[in-house]
Amino acid sequence: MRSALSAGVEPGRLKAVDLLGLSRGHVALMACCEAKPSAVHLTLNKQFRHLMAGGGCIWQASDASLESRILQGIREMSAERPNSKLFSMVVLGRMDMATQWNGDVIIHKTRRAKNHVVRILYAAHAEQIAPFADVRVLNLAGHMEILKTTLAWADSLCRHGRLPSIEPDALADDLCSILADIGRSDVDSTVAVRAVDDASWDYDNNKHEHQTEQQNKNNHNKQTKMDTKTNYKQQNNNNNNNNNNNNNTTTTANNNSKNQK
Repeated sequence: MRSALSAGVEPGRLKAVDLLGLSRGHVALMACCEAKPSAVHLTLNKQFRHLMAGGGCIWQASDASLESRILQGIREMSAERPNSKLFSMVVLGRMDMATQWNGDVIIHKTRRAKNHVVRILYAAHAEQIAPFADVRVLNLAGHMEILKTTLAWADSLCRHGRLPSIEPDALADDLCSILADIGRSDVDSTVAVRAVDDASWDYDNNKHEHQTEQQNKNNHNKQTKMDTKTNYKQQNNNNNNNNNNNNNTTTTANNNSKNQK
């Protein structure tokens, strides 16, 4: 990049030269957009046609304010290209382990106050760059697949002047295809709605009957337990009464025996 900027080429001759940053090159390209007094980022903006990146992010671990300076530079560069977005494409992957998708943070303690300070290492790059780029997100692609896809799309853009359409990450299986075909069948909507209503009605009735049956069963079990407990208590009372009667009979017999003596 530096050699291209410093090359002795007439102004405007590099308009047909495109710039693509992959992985760490993506990070480097973002760093080159930092707003500096030397205005290198504006020179970069004038020398290259398409700015493209993939598989990277804005690295800000060593400088918490770097993100704001890079975004400021990107805004200044975008102001010089009012008819199009600054980056022709930025390709990211949700399964790319080389890039933190939703951001990563570090928590450290200050030496004096020992306060917990939260510092962002990566911000959500898709949200950062969305106003200035055609962001393309792949859901299932890993890091190498992101780089391969970005190269293919960059080649298409440089050769044909347009990006290809995004292909689905995954195709539905046969069952999903059959269900989709059924959903597209020509049917009377009133019949379909009525069928759904009838099914819902039958389900609700069956559910109510099942709940009623279960409730009756629970009540029966509860009543059976209560009856069993009552019978057991009554039997104990009868046994106690019988024991008392036996004791009274024995006592009376003993008294009579004593009186006879």
